[in-house]
Amino acid sequence: MKEKKHKLILKSSMAFLVVSQFANTLPLLDLSKPSVANAAAFPDVDAASWAYKSIVKVKALGLIVGDDTGRFNPDSPVSHQESLVMALRYLGYEEAADKAGNPPVGVDAWAKNWAWLALSKGLLVEGEETQASDANWGKQPASREWITRLVIRAMGKQTDASALSKASVPFADAGALSDWSVGFVNAALQLKVISGFPDQTFKPKELVTRAQLATILSNAEAVVNQLPERVTKGQFVELSGSTLTITDKSGKKVLFTMHPDSIIYNEKGPVTSLKAGQAVTVVHSGSTAYFVEAAAQQQAEVQHKAQQGDKGEKGDKGDKGDKGDPGEKGEKGEKGDRGSSGGVGPAGSAGADGADGATGATGATGATGAIGPAGADGAVGPAGTTGAQGIQGVTGATGADGAIGPAGATGAAGATGPTGAQGIQGITGATGATGAVGATGQTGATGPQGTQGIQGIQGVTGPAGATGATGPTGPTGPQGVQGIQGVTGPTGATGTAGGIATFGFAANTSGSVIAVILGGTDIPLPNNQNVEGITVNGSNTVFTVTETGLYYINYNINLTAALLASSRINVNGATVQASVLSPTTSQSQYNSNVIIPLAAGDTIELQLFGLLGAATLTSGGGAQLAIIKLK
Repeated sequence: MKEKKHKLILKSSMAFLVVSQFANTLPLLDLSKPSVANAAAFPDVDAASWAYKSIVKVKALGLIVGDDTGRFNPDSPVSHQESLVMALRYLGYEEAADKAGNPPVGVDAWAKNWAWLALSKGLLVEGEETQASDANWGKQPASREWITRLVIRAMGKQTDASALSKASVPFADAGALSDWSVGFVNAALQLKVISGFPDQTFKPKELVTRAQLATILSNAEAVVNQLPERVTKGQFVELSGSTLTITDKSGKKVLFTMHPDSIIYNEKGPVTSLKAGQAVTVVHSGSTAYFVEAAAQQQAEVQHKAQQGDKGEKGDKGDKGDKGDPGEKGEKGEKGDRGSSGGVGPAGSAGADGADGATGATGATGATGAIGPAGADGAVGPAGTTGAQGIQGVTGATGADGAIGPAGATGAAGATGPTGAQGIQGITGATGATGAVGATGQTGATGPQGTQGIQGIQGVTGPAGATGATGPTGPTGPQGVQGIQGVTGPTGATGTAGGIATFGFAANTSGSVIAVILGGTDIPLPNNQNVEGITVNGSNTVFTVTETGLYYINYNINLTAALLASSRINVNGATVQASVLSPTTSQSQYNSNVIIPLAAGDTIELQLFGLLGAATLTSGGGAQLAIIKLK
């Protein structure tokens, strides 16, 4: 099915001109020689996504890249012309040769040579596209039934599609399929390249997203007859440190070095090891492995059936060989009608065995059975040991004073005793309780105020005389009239505000599964965010301070199972060594804190590292990060 790669010519700079008129996204494809990387580089692809494994695998194969910001945009649609290039890259073509003239489908200038190549390889058939003359046909988003036909042709399974074109389609919306797509959809279902939706529909006219296309391409790779250069299949032997050993189909041992960002999967999700003898698929570049997948038994059987070619013509009779293993028992034929009894003739010589009949077409896949009842809950495991208590956090700001309560009732005044003779003054004793205040006497009548005389001219100040003895205090004169209020003075400078002005807190309370890699994986903290003077990126993994100062940083990580992993804080991508926790035994709780100076614009990330596998956060208090500016 797959031809050898051809040296064809197309400037790689055209790769970034793919812009869909209907989907405002950057190209899904990089038409230069594909690079190998891990899907962890996509900030908008969650490790818990249903398509995460397929995206990791297809990216490791070099078939997809992100946009110019590094995002994958998994829910954006893919166009006709982008899909053609993906299918041709799947066939092994790195570039498309120049060809003069316009193809019979409307595509952008950069895609014309690819359209000519797709026509020559049978992926496109002239006259099939009803809107081929539309100049924007190439930019239009592709439907699920259109993508299915393209992928089946790329896999070389047109014969299967033709044989199944009259078979029924096991979906509630089968009537919505175009007549030409029935055989292709049935073939794709049998090969397990594409599937329907949980509501038993196929949605043939619905647009194909980037995540869905990555899954289709990943499934198609598993059942092709000829493997891509970057794929080696075999049986798992061992994983020692970063060295992976497998045996290929010839029984030869093959060694790979695991890339720090590589991930190992089985049919249930990411794992840290496999069983000896398990069938595995390794996506690699040279001797460096970027993706390892353990095939489920059902998938291995589908792959075995897909690798069997069409039956060839009967060859000349060869020498009698050794007795082979018994073949599989064929299906029992239908019982024929009973003929009339004839006379017994002479026994004839035994006739030659007739040729085997052609294998009948496989029936359509039956509808999915009802979901069985949930199994009983397993016994609760023993409680883990309580972790060491963290250091006391910074004292919060003092709350506002509460309202003053009502005053109690005043007690009755006691009677005043007679005054005794004054004795010799003794040593001053302790101050006694204040006695009750006696009743105030009546105020005497105020004398009339004299008329104020005219103020005389102030004379020369004479020398100060000796201070005379202080005379008795005269009676207090009447209070004078209140003077005019003076001009209000200028407002004083505003004092320094109290409390903490710059802080941040965020958590992960949803029990997320973190795909930890040796080089480190950021922990997303999307819940209970409370930030002031600190910003958070779209994936909730990077926190940026906006003010220079001295900061207190504290983190806690709680896992559902103990793992031999390490934790740390990164500032601007570099490890803060004082924050690193690297236990020598498996742990399920990690907490640490530091006080460090930060500059405006510095970034902070919380990571797990040093483990190749999955870590599941506890629900509620899975992970927390606190950032407080001290001064």
